Amino acid sequence: MDRSISSGSVRFESQDVSGDVEKDKIQTMILKTVVEISGSRWNDASRILWEMTNWLVNKVIHEGEAINITLGAWHSLNEAWLYFLCRTGEEIKTNTCHPSITEVHLEMLGQDIIGWCDQLEKYGLVDYEMGFWEERILEVMRYVLTLLKARKVGAGT
Repeated sequence: MDRSISSGSVRFESQDVSGDVEKDKIQTMILKTVVEISGSRWNDASRILWEMTNWLVNKVIHEGEAINITLGAWHSLNEAWLYFLCRTGEEIKTNTCHPSITEVHLEMLGQDIIGWCDQLEKYGLVDYEMGFWEERILEVMRYVLTLLKARKVGAGT
């Protein structure tokens, strides 16, 4: 099934996750995330991403080697995180009003990502094509945090 959504010039397509017993849940959550991002509802988008990632990590931990999460599912999850962070950064750079996401919120998400990756590492699911892209996602998150801090300094608060 082709599930895609576009926002301006950005087109996000959920990857084919055939063979994954939970493919509909993953695709549905990713598409909900993209809708929230497209509507600049950053807190809702981050909540859905957090819930989806936490669910997937717990699934790996409980099912271990028996888990069947496809490359497409991991790719879609990682792309959703990167899309969320890139769009958040774009809003911070272009929006004149106060950003709706805070440094504290992003830092907490970063700590959760590190914790999830610590748990996934023993399964070889960190920073490889198959698994969570910890380094890349945290790199983009640090950039967004830098933008938030610069904006805070520029606003004199």
